[in-house]
Amino acid sequence: MRGKQEHGVRLRAVLIGLPLVWLSGEWIFEGEMARYTFATWAVPFYNAIYLLLILTLTNMWVARRWPGLALRRLELLAIYAMVSVGSALMSSDMQGMLITIIGHSTYFADS
Repeated sequence: MRGKQEHGVRLRAVLIGLPLVWLSGEWIFEGEMARYTFATWAVPFYNAIYLLLILTLTNMWVARRWPGLALRRLELLAIYAMVSVGSALMSSDMQGMLITIIGHSTYFADS
């Protein structure tokens, strides 16, 4: 084993991921409501892949300049998961299904 390995996701990965979730939500809202393009019809979501690409390229640049500040692979994966789940919940298709499913179990509980 080379040196001390750190495990887990640091808080800064979550703090980077939250604005990216918001940005992805804005992207999806603009695409679905104004332009009638659906980023969440194809998996993996292209908006999440694009944001991960930009984040990875930025992380490579940071790793060359300040190696201690670079995000680890697990943190990049966590940010990607945050953006993907946020994108799925933000899509108009998911909202239509989610709202109808919420009351389903209560309505049919006595059946």
